[in-house]
Amino acid sequence: MFEIGGSLREARLKRGLTPADVQKAIRIRDRYLQALEEERWEQLPGDAYVKGFLRTYADYLGLDGNLYVDEYNNRFARPEEQPLLVPERFARSRSHFGGGGLLRPLIVVGALVAIVAAVAAWQLSGSSGTKHGAPPTSTPTTTASHPTTPGRSTRSTSPPRSRPGP
Repeated sequence: MFEIGGSLREARLKRGLTPADVQKAIRIRDRYLQALEEERWEQLPGDAYVKGFLRTYADYLGLDGNLYVDEYNNRFARPEEQPLLVPERFARSRSHFGGGGLLRPLIVVGALVAIVAAVAAWQLSGSSGTKHGAPPTSTPTTTASHPTTPGRSTRSTSPPRSRPGP
């Protein structure tokens, strides 16, 4: 068992590096590097970040990053959560607002807005210009190719004659 933070700081100082130098090189914020060196794990975003930061920082300093991650896992890592046998939505306790949180009311409101918009669009499309239910009005057309005489009809009651072909 060894000191994780103390050995990281010692390796950094032996190489003559400042925390700012390390931050530029491996792109881990100075405050996180200090938290690693002081073993203030609660100031780091989470176990996955701690392990990644430890591995990267140790490798950069020429140390075995996996050895540091293993030491952290043995001494400080929180145990992994066991998978739930019951689906999560049934395992959660219900809140005093009905347990749906904010998502369920948003879905209901969104559905209502969509229905209202559809009905409004349907009504507006039916009232633009002509009515769909009324038959079209016909306007009388006149084709006067032959002059008509009073009392004579222009319509022929006999079938059209066919012309002999060539």
